[in-house]
Amino acid sequence: MEKTEQVAEQRDDAKLAARAVELLGRLMTRKGLMDDAAYFYRLLARDFAEVAVRDGKTGAEVLADLSADKRFWPYLDEMIAPLSGSTVNVMEIPSGSHLISPVAPFEAKTDLLPFFRRYALAGSLVNFNGINSFQLRLLDKDNNESLWSLTAPASRASYMPYGAGLQRFPFYTKGHLVVLYLGHTVYAIDLIERKKLWDKDLISPERFAGEPPYQQHMLSLDRH
Repeated sequence: MEKTEQVAEQRDDAKLAARAVELLGRLMTRKGLMDDAAYFYRLLARDFAEVAVRDGKTGAEVLADLSADKRFWPYLDEMIAPLSGSTVNVMEIPSGSHLISPVAPFEAKTDLLPFFRRYALAGSLVNFNGINSFQLRLLDKDNNESLWSLTAPASRASYMPYGAGLQRFPFYTKGHLVVLYLGHTVYAIDLIERKKLWDKDLISPERFAGEPPYQQHMLSLDRH
């Protein structure tokens, strides 16, 4: 998928890029990520409106064809709504509970796919006998339910922001690939497969060698 995204972003070969974007749309559809699929199809129509993509159809025509697919009706808001002219009753539904300390939300520093309208990333710190465990959670925004979590190795390092209210920690995305840090460890995570791809500890293991096991270390954290 990463190679397909790279092809889609290049503009030296417009036809190849258009096919890559359309392939990403079909891939998201197969995975059931209809909002992300609609995003790529809108991108196809915007950037490759006159480019033949498949079966002689241009990017604009591929998007127009989706109006007949009921699966896409809630996501293609730029197209004519199938309920146009009908009466719609609106009911307000209370939202889920707010995140409470010590859970701290992450903040994106890059453009996001529609996937992140439905899901949020949050971090928490658990302390047991002076040992900290930093944990990442993937949350459903509708009810704050934790859908998946990743816990960094226990550490005696501590970070003031985790206990100082709802600080927002940065994360960076490439499609559904996320790069962020938990404590002093940087992670790359595939949110579709919900798995860690790699990690890098920023502190040498020798830093705490020979010190009492109960001693904590407060480390400054640059959030920018």
